[in-house]
Amino acid sequence: MNQQDESNGSKITFLRLILDEKLKHLFEQIEYKAIPIFEALYPDCIAMFAFDNSSNHAAFSKDALVASRMNLNPSGKQPVMRNTYFRPNNQLQSIIFPITYYDEKLNGKPKGIKQVPPGALILDCKECKEKIQDISRTTCCAR
Repeated sequence: MNQQDESNGSKITFLRLILDEKLKHLFEQIEYKAIPIFEALYPDCIAMFAFDNSSNHAAFSKDALVASRMNLNPSGKQPVMRNTYFRPNNQLQSIIFPITYYDEKLNGKPKGIKQVPPGALILDCKECKEKIQDISRTTCCAR
């Protein structure tokens, strides 16, 4: 479906297949907020809005190493994640406590963020992002 606004020449194209309320809300935001703001700021320009709306971007396997799925401490509900290799020498890093761990109640349980070496996880905070290239860092926002 196309809508032509004869007063200013703008054209808005909506796909007929879109039934999702979130997308409907997005299109309303574009039509009634983003486009009028753009046209007021840049009257002699043409705007193009592009969105990558693939659901694949949010798809991870159950055992994927996703820090946002982890608890700060080794308690509560959190997924069992696969092992990884820690830089700089590709040392194996287990995200699960070993069966022989001294605290029996944690044997075989997932570790919390605090138990994983700082370089193994890059959390979404200023301190971690600024030191992403520093392989010797020992600090993290979670500590």
